[in-house]
Amino acid sequence: MPYDKIVMLDENRMLHTFQFFLPSRSGQTLANQVPFIIDPFNPPKFQRMGVTFDQMITNIDQCFATTKTGKFLVCVGFWDNTIKIFDTDNYKLIQSVCFHQDVVTCVTIDDSDQFVVTGSRDGSVIVWRFNPKSGELEETPLHVLIGHDDTVTSVDVDSDLDLVVSGSQDSTCILYSLSKGRYIRSIIRKENAPISRIKIISEGYIILFCSKNRCLSLYSLNAKLMKDVLVSNITCWFFLDHHYFLIGSNQGRLEIRKIHNLKMVEYFQFNEPLTAITASEHYGFLIIGLMNGKMMIAKMGI
Repeated sequence: MPYDKIVMLDENRMLHTFQFFLPSRSGQTLANQVPFIIDPFNPPKFQRMGVTFDQMITNIDQCFATTKTGKFLVCVGFWDNTIKIFDTDNYKLIQSVCFHQDVVTCVTIDDSDQFVVTGSRDGSVIVWRFNPKSGELEETPLHVLIGHDDTVTSVDVDSDLDLVVSGSQDSTCILYSLSKGRYIRSIIRKENAPISRIKIISEGYIILFCSKNRCLSLYSLNAKLMKDVLVSNITCWFFLDHHYFLIGSNQGRLEIRKIHNLKMVEYFQFNEPLTAITASEHYGFLIIGLMNGKMMIAKMGI
């Protein structure tokens, strides 16, 4: 029976995990099935994370990254400047690493679960090798990348493109080589707007968002601006594939947009701000977190 897992963290630092499966009854189609059933043999679990988060961090959702299986959760944003890794099956703290000189403000894991990238208030970006079996980082970083003059707010990595990108409050996005740790080029926002979110698209694009002016931008890997659009203040986003992505806002709006031109395809309105978006890769369902603590499940039909 196919199982999946949802990992959720609430504002009280309570870590929750839910195991579920998609029912498969003879004579039923997907359309009239219950979206999913919580596994009765593995009831929901929860555990408080002991270390306090730094209160100055705004994009708190960028302080967490899970491996593809959901087995390990990498957390940053702690006042003691550490990177912590938890086993979501038993809530055991696997590792705590301190290397940045200030609070670690963002983290991401590459699609192969081989690399973890972190950014910090000290302006540095660190690339770590990650062991997806043990859930541990190598003690010595692979690269320490510099170039920003202010807090690093968002990072992303693509091992196929051999690329690491970082966005900062200094209004710049910097591209580095993943394998060599070398500077490649910078994207500089002329309007002096701090970069809040950044994403590498494997087709050769970079998408970034500046919350100050609510500008969503599409760039080529050569740093050429291809499109700017004005959007609501983005609180979370999720990239479905090479063609579509979703953005959630503090106004409760969920938008589906095309990657290659940022054009909006469809939108849905909720009564609460959106705090998280993810998907059940195998079953085609969206999982949407709301500010009131509710979790919504929606079938994808793009």
